[in-house]
Parts: sequence; C-alpha cells; structure tokens
Amino acid sequence: MPKILEWAKSHPLETGGIVFVGGLGALYFLGFFSSGSSSGNAQATDDTAAYYAAESAQAQAGDELQAVQIQSNAATAQTALNDAATVSTNDTWASTNLATTQSNNATSIALAPYQVQETAYNDLAAVASQPPVVTTTTSSNSSSGFFGIGAGSSTSTNQTVSPNQAADTSAELLGELVSNGFNASS
Repeated sequence: MPKILEWAKSHPLETGGIVFVGGLGALYFLGFFSSGSSSGNAQATDDTAAYYAAESAQAQAGDELQAVQIQSNAATAQTALNDAATVSTNDTWASTNLATTQSNNATSIALAPYQVQETAYNDLAAVASQPPVVTTTTSSNSSSGFFGIGAGSSTSTNQTVSPNQAADTSAELLGELVSNGFNASS
C-alpha cells in the first residue's frame, strides 16, 4: 500500500485519469447512463403512483410512531405517579419512625435522673440495712503446774459490737435524698 501511494504522489496526472475513468465506469454499472425503454407518460404515471404510495406509507408510519409515543408518555407518567406515591409513603413512614424515635429518646432523657436516683437509693438502702460490726476476740491461758499437778487451761471469749460506719453514712445519705423530695415508691 505505501508503494501505491508513493506512485500516486509522483504521477498526479495518471492518478487523476484512473480515478475519472473508474468513476464513469461505476456510474455506468449503476445505471446512470441507461435510458428507459417505456414511454415518458407511463414513466410519469409510475412515478406519481410511487410518490403517493410513499406519502401514504410515510403518513402511516408517522401515525404509528405517534401512537407509540403517546403510549410511552402515558407509561412514563404512570411510572412517575407510582414513584411519587412510593416516595410519599416512604417519607411518611420515615417521619413517623423519626417522631417515635425522638419521643422515645425524650422519655429516656427525662427519666434518666430518676433512674439514677432510684439506683442510688436502692444501693444506699442495701448498705444501710447491714448489721453492726461484731468483733470476737478469743484468748487462752494454760499452765503446766508442778510435775503435772495443778495443770490447767482457761479460754475466754470477748465480743465487741461497734456501729457499722458504712451503714450509718448510707442512712444519712438516704435521709438527705428523702428530704430533697425523692420518693422511692415512684
């Protein structure tokens, strides 16, 4: 192919002649130079009939195209309405769910201090109900005596009861909660 292009560049007149003769040959084979053998009037009638047949076919195709476009537009409009209804329904559910969540959050936030106070009250009550601290001390004495005579032993147990400091402090804090208006039964 590159050799052909080089030859065409170096021989422009010959290349032009070849292209011209080839074009005339192509037009001859396509029937451009042939003359019809029928009379001119018959040719005109055939042309007129073909023209009106083409016009009729074009009108029918246009009508069919318009009908298809109308159906397509109707389907598009129906789809748009269905989509709008779906979006509206989804928005309604989202708003309802959001309102419910916000209401639940507000209730939780409003009740949180009372829940903390009630937990503190219950913990303090558990500590305040603890009994006093009892300390038991046991001591024993033994004597071996003189060659085992007079041997003996004694054991003494001493119990000391002292107040439970944690219970007393918890009882004081419970008193403060009640005096500040906290009601454990609510």
